[in-house]
Amino acid sequence: MKLVSGGYLLAKPSARTACHQAHLVPAKILSASSCLSEHVPGFDLYGGAGYPDEAVVAEYPNRFETADDLIATREFLMTLLRDGQLEYPSVFVSVDAAREFARRLKPEDEPLVLFGISTAKEHADALLHNVANFCSCVAVLRRNLPPERGEVLGWEVLGDDYGHFHSWFCNSIEITAERWGIKPNANGFLDFLEEAERVASYCNQPDTAEPGYWAPWQITRYPL
Repeated sequence: MKLVSGGYLLAKPSARTACHQAHLVPAKILSASSCLSEHVPGFDLYGGAGYPDEAVVAEYPNRFETADDLIATREFLMTLLRDGQLEYPSVFVSVDAAREFARRLKPEDEPLVLFGISTAKEHADALLHNVANFCSCVAVLRRNLPPERGEVLGWEVLGDDYGHFHSWFCNSIEITAERWGIKPNANGFLDFLEEAERVASYCNQPDTAEPGYWAPWQITRYPL
């Protein structure tokens, strides 16, 4: 099976909430949806109206000691964007680019997780046809790059919402899938592409999940 890379993300897993079934969803959720995991960099690191440097430093004291640290990090982000190594705001084109950015942040008690998303060629073609190019991961898909080798965690079903991903967990579809005998593994992902395809097909039906084009994505973890 040919896989096409949708890029690489740095994320902090979030705690499972009461709306999720504990026997189906892990205590800490890693996701390509920023609804479920904090992705870094976020919009605030780019500055601008509503994001004064002092406020960003105050919000993330474990990442930046001073406004100068934040500015230096932002300048590096601009370099990555200019060199085509980052799709705004948070999708890196290579593992090395993501690692280099992570090294510029102060170590945290709960470290970030570096992971990539990719999909089968036929799903990549469908995504390119159905999803607008301002979706960062679809912009990476257009480069037609193979994913870098790493630890495969499984498949996540994601739906595009004007450039932002929702996960099937956002809609509690895992409860419906359990009736079909489909359950997430210990990492919170599906073990088989065929299972993810069935879930995606269901999500693409009217009135089942949030509007958008849903597709299966393979999640692969890399050491920082």
